[in-house]
Order: sequence, then structure tokens, then C-alpha cells
Amino acid sequence: MSDFELSSTSGSPGVLLKAQTGECAFTGYSIPQNNKEFYRPILNWLKEYAEQPAEQTCLTMQMEYMDNASRKVFANILNDLKSLHQKHLTKVTVAWYFKPGNEDMAELGKRLQAETSLNFSYSTLN
Repeated sequence: MSDFELSSTSGSPGVLLKAQTGECAFTGYSIPQNNKEFYRPILNWLKEYAEQPAEQTCLTMQMEYMDNASRKVFANILNDLKSLHQKHLTKVTVAWYFKPGNEDMAELGKRLQAETSLNFSYSTLN
């Protein structure tokens, strides 16, 4: 399985997905013009990854902002990772970063952690 990488734009996040190491990272802003079209290849990659995940999967979220449609996508991604974690197919951790004063993104992380019961760590972005 090959890795997947996208550079960030003013409206779409940078994405780095590495099958061998289980590294999954999203950075920047997520307000794409066509949410379904943008996330389709990412969700397809994650679906293939789920068939043979790495021993550990670390989702790194360094998002500064995401719209409601993107929040739903990430909630679904986290629920899919939770399922893999519960089946003991991979150990999932989430590193959630937010800018100081960005309470919206900090609260979103806490909400998603409560919904999934996954192991989250929190840090501020500089």
C-alpha cells in the first residue's frame, strides 16, 4: 500500500498518511469547496489501510479550523479508527494540537475524545 500526501491550501488541509508506520496527519484549515470530493480519496485510503493496519496508528491533528461538514468527516474517521482499536487490530492514539486561545478547536478535540474514548493528548501550536 502506498502512502498518501496532499499539500495544504487556504481551504483544504495538508494530509500525510503512511501505511507502514501508521502515521496519519492533518494540518491547516478544512473548508473545501466540495467536501465529499476532497475527502473521497482520503477515506478510500483509510478503508484500504483498515484491511491491514500498522501495529500502532497515530492520528495527528494540527487543524486551525474546520467547517461542520469536515467535522462530520473527522468524527467518522475517528469512529472507524475506534473500531480498529476495539478489535485489537491497531493501537490508536490521537495527538490533538490547537492554537492558544482557539477554544473551539480545543473543545472539538475533547468532544471527539468523549465520543470515541480513544487516547488523546493535547498540545498547543506555536
